[in-house]
Amino acid sequence: FEEAQNIKIKIEKIEYILSTFRDPLEFLRQPTLIDDLTNTRLANLKKILALKKSPKRIECFDISNTSGKEATGSMAVFENGQSQKSEYRKFRIKLKNSPDDYEMIREVLTRRFKKSWKKPDLIVIDGGRGQLNTALSALKESGVKIPVITIAKKFEEIYSEGKLLPLQLNKENPARQLIQATRDEAHRFALSYHRLLRAKKLYEKIA
Repeated sequence: FEEAQNIKIKIEKIEYILSTFRDPLEFLRQPTLIDDLTNTRLANLKKILALKKSPKRIECFDISNTSGKEATGSMAVFENGQSQKSEYRKFRIKLKNSPDDYEMIREVLTRRFKKSWKKPDLIVIDGGRGQLNTALSALKESGVKIPVITIAKKFEEIYSEGKLLPLQLNKENPARQLIQATRDEAHRFALSYHRLLRAKKLYEKIA
């Protein structure tokens, strides 16, 4: 069982790193390449965002809904640059039944920080300036002070507190790749839960 678990972890690491193409022979010639690339991404992210410490634990949040119906929120967790699927969390939105992305984010963050879960070094939100301001407000109300950034899908712009203009990083930038990876995972997880709730609702109508 332990050997199978180790193999599973290695496969997940390779899938993550290979999200941008590299010659497979590189991994044979340099066994530590995966960890080296991960460390580079974390160091680059720390530098670009001017963080006080390396973001060893990153939590990314996303919202999924159809016109406000069956709305869901997700929390994807990355530790040391690798996804930790066992720590992902899903939220069924309770307070809103209309399309209000900001208030849904507020609800998810508020509920998350009522939990005694391990605190992240960085929070990533899918969205732009509005989502950033909402997240900062929610954290303040919860008495939590953690660096927050948002990433807007269209141009992959990164918004952060205290900066008027968003960061625009090229596709090859290690920090952007890591942020995108967390956002994509949160989006996938939120969407899968939303589709499940929609399917259940449809079944209830038919039954």
